Amino acid sequence: MLLIYIMENNPTILLSFPRSGNHLIRFIIEFLTLKPTSGCKSNNKDKPIYTNNFKDKTVLANVNKTADFICYKCHFVKHIKEDFINTTHNLILIIRDPKECINRHRSLDPKNKIKKQKNLHSKLYLENIEYYHNFKNKKLLIYYEDIIQHPKKIINQLFKFFNSKRYQYKKLINNINYYFDQSATATGRAWAGIISGNDINYHSAKMTEEEKINFIDEINETIKDYIVTIKYINKYIK
Repeated sequence: MLLIYIMENNPTILLSFPRSGNHLIRFIIEFLTLKPTSGCKSNNKDKPIYTNNFKDKTVLANVNKTADFICYKCHFVKHIKEDFINTTHNLILIIRDPKECINRHRSLDPKNKIKKQKNLHSKLYLENIEYYHNFKNKKLLIYYEDIIQHPKKIINQLFKFFNSKRYQYKKLINNINYYFDQSATATGRAWAGIISGNDINYHSAKMTEEEKINFIDEINETIKDYIVTIKYINKYIK
């Protein structure tokens, strides 16, 4: 059974290639705003974060369960175009080093079903960036690496973006490690980034030199299809 969206005025799309910290960002958003977020429409197991079972039962207990979703998770631009046609929305894009998120995502496809389509993951990754670059409404760019290394910066950005509740902001900013641990150790659809700790090169470190060279070649080959991305590639993929 597919999720049915109930749209609020100017909802926010939370766009990110898989394995880029989307769940932790949704946790922060629900904590700050006390409103639910929606998972991917095609995945009925991807529920609002407050439905997770946290060790501390009070963590997201005050989220307004009857409120409209404040943001909607999407991994690929095609889902935005399919599900949010004729809708005015805001946009948050999370970018993670492609050597990290693309290779991690591929490792979860043991039969290589997706890999058979040449450069598919690289195309989807760059399509997200190009969509963000061309987006004209309110938008925010977040780097996964900042989530790990500079969490206060990300919390501040989201606090301002959503004009959220100051008392929730103070509670979170003063107890970041505690609440991030709650997010990571919850059962259900918890944030999985805990496995890499604070290592932002966790997955790429396992690649051979040949794999790294082949991957960089793939990205460079794919970039040719994205004129805007070619011009601004250094701005987005640092």
